[in-house]
Amino acid sequence: MDFNGFICSCQLFSYEQKREINRMGIYLNPGNSGFVGIRNDLYVDKSGLIGLVNEAIETPRRLICVSRPRRFGKSFAAKMLCAYYDRSCDSSRLFEDLSISTDEKMRDR
Repeated sequence: MDFNGFICSCQLFSYEQKREINRMGIYLNPGNSGFVGIRNDLYVDKSGLIGLVNEAIETPRRLICVSRPRRFGKSFAAKMLCAYYDRSCDSSRLFEDLSISTDEKMRDR
């Protein structure tokens, strides 16, 4: 059986365990609806954060702390990162007009 990208054998997991795996797949791949909702004509491009995260992935400095004052866009940045890294949907159109679209690593993703 396939639960959002997780392959499960009927003999290995109980019904409750399968439901939990299904919920985890949704948690790990939340989609891009959160970012779609905040993209409008007043959106301030913060996609440079994606480039920093891409540089830090799989390096000794892979932990990134985004410390900003309250009401300063941390949730928006998190939604942007979710939309960018999510594999359950194609978000490339959301990033076409942002600065990250010129990054060569985005084209390779």
